[in-house]
Amino acid sequence: MRKLFIEECVDNNLVFTEHDYLAFCRACNCRPEMLGFDAKQYDYVNYKNVFGPCVFHPRSMRLKDVDYNISKIINDLKLNKQNTSPYEKMDKIINYIKLLG
Repeated sequence: MRKLFIEECVDNNLVFTEHDYLAFCRACNCRPEMLGFDAKQYDYVNYKNVFGPCVFHPRSMRLKDVDYNISKIINDLKLNKQNTSPYEKMDKIINYIKLLG
């Protein structure tokens, strides 16, 4: 599950957090693994806020330009109640983000 989430986020240049990964695992009804994301390998930057989760984003992207939240999208689409595969759920998240522009 970790590999699917990370690869899809990186392939689509998505900003994600540790909480997004946990929400995705909950929606897919699977046990989360250690995220273990090597940001430098993917030309990503990780940013840790004292009061919030660790955020991973492409080096070329500014965080204030991001207008989506993967955890919120998972809740809005009610992915935890849908009987679909993790791949289909990830596709729905990506399509939703693309619709937001």
